[in-house]
Formats: sequence, structure tokens, C-alpha cells
Amino acid sequence: MLLLNKKQVSVLITLTDQGKEWYLSNLSDISKVTYVHTTRIIKEFERQGIVSIERHGKIKRILLTDKGRRIAERIYEVMNELNNANNVSANNIGVNEKQPLQ
Repeated sequence: MLLLNKKQVSVLITLTDQGKEWYLSNLSDISKVTYVHTTRIIKEFERQGIVSIERHGKIKRILLTDKGRRIAERIYEVMNELNNANNVSANNIGVNEKQPLQ
């Protein structure tokens, strides 16, 4: 079973930007997670098959696997549903507040 915390989700979502090559340093900067914590997250993601690492000497390029992309897509879906639910709730509250008092 895979449970993700906020920092892990941040790293995973950042990796979905395929317009960039991801390394530990720029990944930690963009995802706002410390370098040490990013390293731990990536090691766990690699162990679970969520990312693969291409090693070029000391440099490690991080790539999402197909499994990682599927997980990220599901996270996006859940985030969108939560945002939509929050918007509906906010709209319902607004409607109730605008009704005249009796």
C-alpha cells in the first residue's frame, strides 16, 4: 500500500513536468523540499518503482516510470475533485447567506 505525505506529493507532481530534466538539486528547489528529504523520497520512490534513476557519474537524472505517471494522474484527479467539491460547498454557502432573513 502506498501512502503519500505532502512533501512526497510535491516531489511527484514536480516530476510530471516533462519539459525539464530532473536532478536532485533542481527537484528539491522547485518542490520546496530539502535536498536531504528529496533524496530519501526519491530512494523510496525508486524502491517502489515510481521513478527510475539514470546515473551519469555523480549526476543522477530522475525519471517517472509508467507507474509513477499513473499515480500522478490519479493524484491530479483527486485534487481536481476536491477543488470542485470545495467550490460547490463555497457556492452553497454563498447562496444561503444571500437569502433574506424571515
